[in-house]
Amino acid sequence: MFLYIAIALGRIRNIRHLFVDMKVSLGIAGVALVTLSVWSSVGIFSYMKIPTTLIIFEVIPFLVLAVGV
Repeated sequence: MFLYIAIALGRIRNIRHLFVDMKVSLGIAGVALVTLSVWSSVGIFSYMKIPTTLIIFEVIPFLVLAVGV
């Protein structure tokens, strides 16, 4: 999936600028940001003793990714 997004968004001008042109780091950073935000929100709510459900791990990452993009 990362490879498809990188090729679709990027334009390769030079082999030295491959990762900049293909935007691989942008895709990885976006997914990492979503993962870290979900885990931090789960940690905050667990600290406040609010029980977590399975929907948090199944639905919320996709919602955060859709809103973030």
